[in-house]
Amino acid sequence: MEITQALLGESWAVVGRYWPLIIFISALRMVALSGLEMGLTLLAFVLGVVLTILVYGRLVAHLDPDRSPAVLTILQENGIHYLVAMVIIGIPGGAAGLLLRGLDAPLILYVVLSGLVNAAVAVLTLYVLPVVFLHRAGVAAVLAGVSAFLSHAAASAGIAVVVVAAHVVTRVGALLVLSHPSSWTGAAALGAAAVALYLLFVAFTAASRVLLGTGVRVQAGGEPA
Repeated sequence: MEITQALLGESWAVVGRYWPLIIFISALRMVALSGLEMGLTLLAFVLGVVLTILVYGRLVAHLDPDRSPAVLTILQENGIHYLVAMVIIGIPGGAAGLLLRGLDAPLILYVVLSGLVNAAVAVLTLYVLPVVFLHRAGVAAVLAGVSAFLSHAAASAGIAVVVVAAHVVTRVGALLVLSHPSSWTGAAALGAAAVALYLLFVAFTAASRVLLGTGVRVQAGGEPA
């Protein structure tokens, strides 16, 4: 199934309904990383994760009318699976970050190189979260999602470009704050974070449409069926 411009356009329109929530989640993430009082940063982090899961669940409910858009149902069915998958996906980027810090790399070089690693992992795993929310899988979703990408790599180039663009926007915002810290660059970084998150939701929606069209399933043992 070829990823057409129309498919990405449709996904863009669907995600557009959640712009205010996307901006709010982005602000929460910035607070969580701000180094403010521990209780506030922890609250922002937890609330950001919950709302992110909610948006993913609502996007899937839009694509599949049989899925419930109820908040508690989305969290109960997908919350743990999402957290497990995100921890696994984050291991390569975390390892690369530790390596760069061990080499005492300059901060800007660290941001760029870690961004490249994270973007590469994000492309390879772009079908993982769609599998998580479509099939309520955790560990198994990682294997099935990577397998789905390898099976549709050429056709998924359009989605991959969106994912890479999201990571580029994120790193540009981070570099802007690091090089010229001010309230203006902070606001620009928030805008960059919101745009990046929007793009990731678009990629998620498009990838979910692809999986629904190709019928990728996850077996109990974790193998893609």
